[in-house]
Amino acid sequence: MLFPIQRAFIPVILLSSQVLQIEAVPHDGEDNSLLPAFTLVGQGNRDQGNCAGDDLELLKSAYEDACAMSRRAVEDLDFLVDQAKATAGKGPDKKSNKADYSNYRRILDTFIALFGTSPFDQQGNVDVGGPLFVPNDGSYHLKGFFETMVNEKCSGRDIDKRIFCTDNHWEFLKNDAQDPTDPSKTIQENLPQCQTYGGIWYSSVQPAGEQWLFAPPPSSPGKRPICDDRKLAVTHFSPGTITFCQLSLNPNVVLDTIKGFEGSIKPTNTRYGMTDKALDKMRLGDLIKKKDLTSIEFLRDSLSLTFLHEMLHLLTDKPDQDAVDEDGNPIMDRDGKPELTYGWTRCRNLATHDTQLSWGNPDNVALFALAMYFRQWDWSRGYPQPVKKAD
Repeated sequence: MLFPIQRAFIPVILLSSQVLQIEAVPHDGEDNSLLPAFTLVGQGNRDQGNCAGDDLELLKSAYEDACAMSRRAVEDLDFLVDQAKATAGKGPDKKSNKADYSNYRRILDTFIALFGTSPFDQQGNVDVGGPLFVPNDGSYHLKGFFETMVNEKCSGRDIDKRIFCTDNHWEFLKNDAQDPTDPSKTIQENLPQCQTYGGIWYSSVQPAGEQWLFAPPPSSPGKRPICDDRKLAVTHFSPGTITFCQLSLNPNVVLDTIKGFEGSIKPTNTRYGMTDKALDKMRLGDLIKKKDLTSIEFLRDSLSLTFLHEMLHLLTDKPDQDAVDEDGNPIMDRDGKPELTYGWTRCRNLATHDTQLSWGNPDNVALFALAMYFRQWDWSRGYPQPVKKAD
């Protein structure tokens, strides 16, 4: 199905240490520059929650893409703002400046599709309190998030954040189990609050005082407290970490990079370049096998977009918003719980019915950056169309 896998946001987690430095290309053709020094949690490989070998290489490539998307988003938003100011919001003249007019419409139409409104007032000034600026609430505004990525997080500054590769380092200890930190006593004797769940999660790679996690016990053998078979990644805002789940590190299911796909993008006049019936039969991993990319959805479940999505959680503390359908009604799962706003259709619905919530929803923001990355196409309808030309 189209929305089988998720990203997630949780406010608290526990940490350990080991330093990873990631390199990426800051601009086309320039030498690599050192990107932020993330702290790896754990040792060894993903069985201990550590990012090493192929997993580490995947993350390096994905972070390069996240920075490239952010950089192009900044460039295009700067162009949009400059043109609006110069023309009192009318945009470049169709006849005398056809190329700039077409570029202006490409950016603005996609912006409106994902954020529900123009960022400008009637005089062409940036609307204070609109999607480009959110004053006085302590958060990054939309343009500010991309600028922070480009100027700080993608320019060699240490952001003092941490990453896990899977949550396999956690194990559930029952109440009567021996306390690994105090073998003379049981878990229940040292941590009576764990009676709520009949035990507690423990990680041997965490420093003293941060080795415990209160969460329900595993629902089946092998289950862990953070990831499941639908989650790509989970962010914990305080003190600041991203856990990349096993699903996001599986190249048979998720694209490991968006580089090199320009030649595979094909224009189409239908929503996904296929019938709804055919789309309904799509299964996990089927999208990345398509040779012709006829929807932004086919690139949505990439590790690159996931990294950028999680960085917005990490830097702004913004959650994934509850999803609504095309009529604005809540979308619920089989258990009656709200589903979240992932993917173009749900992001567009959110922008239409809960406009202000769309401004900080991570997938709306990340999909805008993705559309700006593939700037040779107009993505304002969620599928690639030739950039509109002035008549």
